[in-house]
Amino acid sequence: RERLLETLLETLHARYREFLAGSEDLRAAWRRHSVTLGARVRAADGREGVAVDLDETGALLVRAENGALLRVVSGEIAGAPAA
Repeated sequence: RERLLETLLETLHARYREFLAGSEDLRAAWRRHSVTLGARVRAADGREGVAVDLDETGALLVRAENGALLRVVSGEIAGAPAA
């Protein structure tokens, strides 16, 4: 178990260093595995739209109905009703 934990922490640390370095490879992998991108979402503060991307800091970018690009940096994201 100790070896498993050690391996997990080493991998997490390596990915975190990639994130801090602004790795496009890491962002591309994040996008590929995201179930949120392309979906209608509602942020905890009530803003809603379609999740379109992740910025370089990891914030979720949401395109609102009025065309504005909203940046969601924290909080819960839920599915939004169809427009």
